[in-house]
Amino acid sequence: MLEIETVSCIRFRQTANISEPQVAIRRIGAEGCYSALGFQHKVQLLNLDTNCTEKGVVQHELLHALGFVHMQCDPRRDDYVTIKEENIIPEKKCNFKKFDARDVTDFGVPYDYSSIMHYGLKAFSKNNQPTIVPKLNTAKIGLTQLSTLDILKLNIAYC
Repeated sequence: MLEIETVSCIRFRQTANISEPQVAIRRIGAEGCYSALGFQHKVQLLNLDTNCTEKGVVQHELLHALGFVHMQCDPRRDDYVTIKEENIIPEKKCNFKKFDARDVTDFGVPYDYSSIMHYGLKAFSKNNQPTIVPKLNTAKIGLTQLSTLDILKLNIAYC
């Protein structure tokens, strides 16, 4: 949270006022790492189970709460990556669904292989084969820190 605050105008604070819009961060057993996408008009759940303690995972989920989608779901993704659906665990395919350009914005920022919101090569693989293949051979995906373009998008969206 501190790093997001340091690179943007976003400020996190605690509240006890249940009627105030908020993200409730919890740790429930083995339920996973997840957050609802964007403002929910109610208490928004962000779950960080015991496997979700790395800074990059927490920041990834906080960016979901702030309305950021996975890069591999970006409407422009087919120009940048190939999704290998045959390698994806069937019940996890929703994590690779491409958004319609009318439903999300890229804020005029280029596709970002380095985004903390981009899954790695073998994300949710059922057979240890790649699920996402970058079209740029030198691209590294699945990184665990905020990219320069993540920071730019945060500042365009909120500052």
